Amino acid sequence: MVVAPGATPAVAPAAADAPELDKAGKKARLKQTLSTAEKFLSRGEYEKAIQVLDTARAVDTSKDIMMQLGQAYELWSEQETGSKQKSLTRKAIEVYKQVKSAEAKAHIAELQERLR
Repeated sequence: MVVAPGATPAVAPAAADAPELDKAGKKARLKQTLSTAEKFLSRGEYEKAIQVLDTARAVDTSKDIMMQLGQAYELWSEQETGSKQKSLTRKAIEVYKQVKSAEAKAHIAELQERLR
C-alpha cells in the first residue's frame, strides 16, 4: 500500500468491530473450519489443524470444534513417543473434558488408560 507523505494509512477494522454473523453465517464458518481442519488431519499436519481449531475456538466453543480439536491432539500423540506423547495425550484429555458427551467421556477413559 502506498501512502502519500503526511497521510495516515487506512487501518482495517479489528475483528471485534466486525459485524456479528447470523446463524447461517456461523454455521457456514463452522463447516468451513471443520473442513479445513479435517484436510490437515488427513495429511498428518496436526499442528496446522490445531491452529485452525484453536482460532475457531476463540469465537465458537461448539461440540464439533472441541471434539475435532481433541481428535487432533489424540492423533498427534499417537505419532509421538515419550514425554511429547504424554503431553499431547493430556492436552487431548483437557479438551475432551470441556465436551459434555458420552463420546468425549469414552475418549477420556481410553486416553487415561494410555497414560498408565
